[in-house]
Amino acid sequence: MKVRTIAGLGMLLLSAGLLLIYFAGNGEPESAEPESMKPVPGVPRAMQAAPDGPADVTAFLDSYNRTYQQLWTAFEGTSWTASSDISEENSATHRAAALELADFVGGRTTIEQLRLFKGRLDLTPLQDRQVEVAWQLAAHVPGTLSSVVEDLIATRTALVDSLYSHRYTLTLPGQPVREVTPNEIDQLLLETRDPTARQLIWETSKTAGPGLKDGLVKLQGLRNQVAREMGYSSFFALETADYGLSSQEMVRLMDDLVAGMMPLYTQLHCWVRHELAARYGVDEVPTLIPAHWLGNRWAQEWPGVVAGVDL
Repeated sequence: MKVRTIAGLGMLLLSAGLLLIYFAGNGEPESAEPESMKPVPGVPRAMQAAPDGPADVTAFLDSYNRTYQQLWTAFEGTSWTASSDISEENSATHRAAALELADFVGGRTTIEQLRLFKGRLDLTPLQDRQVEVAWQLAAHVPGTLSSVVEDLIATRTALVDSLYSHRYTLTLPGQPVREVTPNEIDQLLLETRDPTARQLIWETSKTAGPGLKDGLVKLQGLRNQVAREMGYSSFFALETADYGLSSQEMVRLMDDLVAGMMPLYTQLHCWVRHELAARYGVDEVPTLIPAHWLGNRWAQEWPGVVAGVDL
């Protein structure tokens, strides 16, 4: 091919390229902001989507932390008031604070922002951990299931009210029926030596349970529902994620812990049940320690078995 022909074709291609660039860019300025970066009315810029770098992550987390601390402090304050002074007014205030906190940590804007951050490779280890914790908080109350979250908070509040407002009535042989507080029950379990009286005291401590059962079953279902909405297999899996473990890994860890402690625990258990049998005048030592023999109504601790030693 002649040189002049090649040069002519080159100029033709160059002209076509310039025209294509002109028409492709003529409809929108080069500085036009992507749709995902346009401000959302009423939402702080730091809380909006499509950040381009670590600086935007920092701005989001700073804004998130400030707001979270304020709402969490208010929520905890109303929680204490509602549990220490049970009333419809205090319960309503606590429920409102819980909903306000939930609307923030589980809001759609927050979830979408966190979704953009999760798994990004340019985050610092601290930022990555903060994003993960914020995601877990959102998974407890996701705004994508707002009606379920409202039901969950109402159910949880009602259960707390029911537990702390429960009136315990104790009936002991030869004594008048009387109302006792949880603190008095604990003290009686530490001091009483008569096994029959101890069993009645322990059974009194459990009278709050039947009234909580249906609500707890409902709460379990609601918690699993919100956790699954955010990608967790169950509420248990959401809770174990806070430790950086799957639910299966947590179960294995607990199994290993129990197996490692079992030789010592078996010896302690044998010694304690013999000591308590002697204390309560029981000749035949049982294989399992009766719950009412222990000084803690949940058997979480074994107080008063050895002076000055916390078992």
